[in-house]
Order: sequence, then C-alpha cells, then structure tokens
Amino acid sequence: MVTPADTHAPIVLDCLKSEKHVACTVPMAIDVEDCKEIVRVRRKAGVNYMMMETAAYTREFLYIKKLKDEGKLGKSNFLEDPTCRIWKNGAIPGLAGLR
Repeated sequence: MVTPADTHAPIVLDCLKSEKHVACTVPMAIDVEDCKEIVRVRRKAGVNYMMMETAAYTREFLYIKKLKDEGKLGKSNFLEDPTCRIWKNGAIPGLAGLR
C-alpha cells in the first residue's frame, strides 16, 4: 500500500481487522500508539504485515526526475538499478560515495 503517511494506520488497521495480509510503505504510522495498535491487531488476526521502504524521494531518483523534467532524458517505460552501482561510482554528479 502506498498512500500518504497520515492514512497508513487507519487503512492498515481496517485491512488487518479483515484478516488481510498487508504490505505498506514507511512509516508504519504517525505515532507510537498507532504502531502498537497495528502490532496488536496483526497478532490477533494472525496475518502478515510487512513495512516496505520506498525510494521515490531519495537523491538519486530525484536527480533522474530532474533530468526527465528538463527534457534531458527520452521516453522511459521502466527504470531499475538493483545494485545502485551507477550512482555509487560517481556516474551521477554529487551522488558518489553514498552507501
């Protein structure tokens, strides 16, 4: 599930209460009490909950978006860099040395 952060807890809780498995981007919730409730409801429902990281706002993806917005990239259908070697080795200015 990829929704605004302030909607995570209510949507996740509804899904868990319906005994649905949930995969949700970070953060789990806005406050600790909601996080505790998600854990409690997940245990009671006996289903899986997975918190996922999103890379949409990392420097390297924002740089690619900037290039796209400036018209410096052609049409793209899919972009994947599972090893992130292109930006770690300095191929993208300002991003060398990231871990």
